Amino acid sequence: MSQTFRNSDPDTSRQPVKNKLTLQLICLAAIAQHSPDGICAGELGQLIPHIDGLWKRLSELQSQHLIVRGPAKIYPGTGKWQTTWIAAPEIKEQQQQLNLGGDLNGKEIYWH
Repeated sequence: MSQTFRNSDPDTSRQPVKNKLTLQLICLAAIAQHSPDGICAGELGQLIPHIDGLWKRLSELQSQHLIVRGPAKIYPGTGKWQTTWIAAPEIKEQQQQLNLGGDLNGKEIYWH
């Protein structure tokens, strides 16, 4: 199996691929369920506070064409501009058909 991290990366980047995939699914479900205006990384952290570093998965989801950049907005938590993220149109369509995000591998996910 090929290595998914650089040798110079910190330990937090050396997560098993399965764990990264789970975190990507959690991010994607949250983004897909959010309003059409998009969600920024700070809001994502507020929605799912018990998992640190979900923002790291955003660029991975973008490179897989699962999410797209939305308009920037001021995140009230810091008062700074942040990029918003929106589920790709195909994902929104699939979410409506499959009701994506209510249950992930048998574990209920709660969005606040």
